[in-house]
Amino acid sequence: MSGSITVILASLMLVSLVAVFAVLSFERVYVRPEALASLVAEELREIYGYRVLSLGVNCLVRVNATHVTVRLLGVAASCRLNVDRDVVPSEASGSLIVLYGNSTHVWVSSQIEYSPVRVKSSVYEVVFTDIGFENATVSLNEAEVKVTIEGTTTEVEVMEQVPTTSSEPQYWRGVRVATWNDLYRWSVRYSASYIWVEDSAWWRVYGYYYGMYIRNSDGSYRVFSGTVKIGFKIRGDMWYARVFLLNPDKVRELERYGYGSSGVYKYVSFGWGIIGSRWRTFNVTLSYSKPYVVAIGGWKWTNLWDRTIKVYIKDGYLYRTETRTVPGEFEGDVVGVKNAGNRVAKIRVRLVEGGGLLGLKIWLNGTLQIDLENGLTEGSWVTLKPGETLIVKFYGRDDDNDYEYRLVVDCADAALNVVKQLSLKIEDA
Repeated sequence: MSGSITVILASLMLVSLVAVFAVLSFERVYVRPEALASLVAEELREIYGYRVLSLGVNCLVRVNATHVTVRLLGVAASCRLNVDRDVVPSEASGSLIVLYGNSTHVWVSSQIEYSPVRVKSSVYEVVFTDIGFENATVSLNEAEVKVTIEGTTTEVEVMEQVPTTSSEPQYWRGVRVATWNDLYRWSVRYSASYIWVEDSAWWRVYGYYYGMYIRNSDGSYRVFSGTVKIGFKIRGDMWYARVFLLNPDKVRELERYGYGSSGVYKYVSFGWGIIGSRWRTFNVTLSYSKPYVVAIGGWKWTNLWDRTIKVYIKDGYLYRTETRTVPGEFEGDVVGVKNAGNRVAKIRVRLVEGGGLLGLKIWLNGTLQIDLENGLTEGSWVTLKPGETLIVKFYGRDDDNDYEYRLVVDCADAALNVVKQLSLKIEDA
């Protein structure tokens, strides 16, 4: 009887040992301490607040400044710890451990405990913050920035040559102007360096001015407005020269029908006694309240014995004053973006709509986000740690036009899922 009992007890002990060995073998095969150490290291890198982590088996976890070590069933493995905060040397044991993190430290524990630095639940909270730019109006989710960009306006004199050669005859057309201001078609002659008009019939010459008016490169008559200075050289057989300001409507009639009645607005006479081969240079300033066409001519008192008039012109130039604006520029820090939560966030700036500036650039702490001249309207992601503030820098170039732009600051999690958006408006002050 006692022998049977001994056999039964021995059998039960053998079954127990096999079961324990099987469990140990299962845990050794499927739960590796190096994998658990890597998991804890990865979670500590992202933790803000606290998080309960299930390891699946009872083990001992220790952390120091450089490594996470996990000991399981007598086997230990370590993983290098790469975090941007200080590590509090600590340990936790069991199948459930608690990870802690704030803006400065990370550590582990076996239970939820009081932290010397207040720990709150894990949240994303990115807001605008005022950095002292006087024309910025800032609330938590919206920022409106007004910037004045003033260009410098100057007046410059522009010189333009009006060709007087046979190779470009389209720039001039002849005209006879009666003393009562009617216009008649006349022909222009060309040489390699100058142009001229002439007539030798005394009954035609008497009481008329002979000249030519300026045209565009396409052969259409040229219309001026405001003040224009014209320069040219003139010689010939005439008593004096005259510059006419002609009515463009009458010039159109002249070109179509060969005649335009009362076509002179005003004139300027100069150069008495222009006779001979010597070229004389003149610069005449013209102005009128209405658009006008410019003609240069000469006059002579003719009779049967002196009935020829000739007007030669070369080296024609137009001098006009143009108003030019040199664009103004502004570059400076305008507003801050602060991480008021306890999770690492990714942020970027996107252009939604707007226009008016000649050039626009936006940076986040030196990382270019917007560059209109090069087609960049959406920036790359920038890391924003808890408690950290990134500065929005603005550059604009403008020549006093009105402008307005609406931008969005995207806030995303580690997987770049957008969890919040801030509205940024930049406009002319």
